[in-house]
Amino acid sequence: MPACMSNQQAIWSYFQQERANSFDGAHWRLERLVQYAARRHQFPAILNIGIGNGYLELLAHQRRWAVISVDPDENAVNRLRAQNIDARCGFIEQLPLESESVDVVFASEVFEHLKPESLRAGVREIARVLRPGGHLFGTVPYSENLAENECICPKCRHIFHRWGHEQTFTAATIRALLELSLNVDICEPRYFPSWKMMDLRSKINAALRISILNPLGIHRSNENILFVAQKGSIERTPSNQNSSTRSDL
Repeated sequence: MPACMSNQQAIWSYFQQERANSFDGAHWRLERLVQYAARRHQFPAILNIGIGNGYLELLAHQRRWAVISVDPDENAVNRLRAQNIDARCGFIEQLPLESESVDVVFASEVFEHLKPESLRAGVREIARVLRPGGHLFGTVPYSENLAENECICPKCRHIFHRWGHEQTFTAATIRALLELSLNVDICEPRYFPSWKMMDLRSKINAALRISILNPLGIHRSNENILFVAQKGSIERTPSNQNSSTRSDL
């Protein structure tokens, strides 16, 4: 492999260290995921996979939840440790946690960075560390066209995705993946606007999109797929695969 060739860890480390502000647009999405978890678990022990700028961990810490964060980037881990958060170096394929040790796992914008074999192993690991009745909350980009964000290294001519994405997903492919290890409650496109970064016109357009277009099943490629899955307490039948925890999300 040429020395200048990008890899997942290098790209992820760069954004977490040099471009931490690039995660600011995710704040609304992460706030919503934390709210979803709070509706199901009062004071959960949680695991967040992928630190980003540490915003989700701080939200959970403020709620006095027991927080563990796992990320391969040692600098990001040390940054959270300095804020008295239990952060650990590790990978999703082999999480540094005991089995059945957390009530909630968050994996927001993580799966798309993994190759298929790593992703399958990661979902098995999530199921392993969740307690019975525990939940996975996460998102991935909705039907992303990977080619639109391809870059080429001018030195070695290696072609790579600018954010290190390896896969694209539909709601059906995410559901099928999760159902190998967990019971899927919700798996559908959702729009999570970056409200704090929008001007008034953009906010109006976003509100119309959420209130009118999305309920009609009209979605755009800059949306996310929201998934909520549970370990061990819902029987897998066609009737409850499409059911209903939507009312409280």
